[in-house]
Parts: sequence; structure tokens; C-alpha cells
Amino acid sequence: MKKGAALFGLASVVGLGIAAVLFGGILYLTNPMTDVAEECLALIAQNRIHEASQLHAEVIRTDVVNRAQFENLYRDSILTKYRGVSWHYRKVQGDWGLLQGIVETSDPSYPEIFVEVEFVKESGEWRIFAFRYSPVN
Repeated sequence: MKKGAALFGLASVVGLGIAAVLFGGILYLTNPMTDVAEECLALIAQNRIHEASQLHAEVIRTDVVNRAQFENLYRDSILTKYRGVSWHYRKVQGDWGLLQGIVETSDPSYPEIFVEVEFVKESGEWRIFAFRYSPVN
């Protein structure tokens, strides 16, 4: 009985160790994406929309038909009320990544909004390819 309990204990410790390494690896791989997304959100909140747009992928920056319309999408959005974010889903697959989380805002009508940020890697740097958001019910 003692031998079985010891083996179970050892297996549990090894399993927790492996889980910790995997979780740490996911955080390591996705931290550069969270940095870019949070910088973008902070710039939008400071009404520095042009600077925020520079964090987007080249295809987004060059293929946008109307730069003013693109910038107005952010300038007129709830994202200008950004206070903080918590990420609850992270995924990296080669040169593509995805974050999902909840943004806290200073707007009492929409205190929390769901965000999904899609990334592509350009010249070794993560850039925003798509930024979707909607109010949390």
C-alpha cells in the first residue's frame, strides 16, 4: 500500500511539473503578442490612433482603402475607454497567433467587453491582423 501511494505521489508531482512547463511555454510564446495587444489598447485609450495602427500587419496598414475611416473605427470605439485586460485564451501556430480576453472599460454602460486579437508574424515581430470586440452580456 505504501509503495502504491508513493508511486501515485511521484506520478502526481511529475504530472504537475510537466503541466507547469507546458503552461510556462505557452506564456513564453504568447507574451510578445500580449505586449503588442496591450500597447495597442493603451495607445487607443490615449487617442494615439495613428501610433496604434503601426502595430497592425503590413497588409492592413497598406491595403486599407481609407486611412481616416480605419482610424475612426478605433477613435469612435469603446476601446477608447480601456482600463485593463485579462487574457483567458492564447494560441500560437507557426507565424499565426490568437488572444481572447476581457477588456475592462471606464464606461458604465459597457464595463467589460470581449476581445479577440489575431496576429501574424512579420520579420520576427508579432503584428495585429484582426481586432474583434463585442460587449459582454
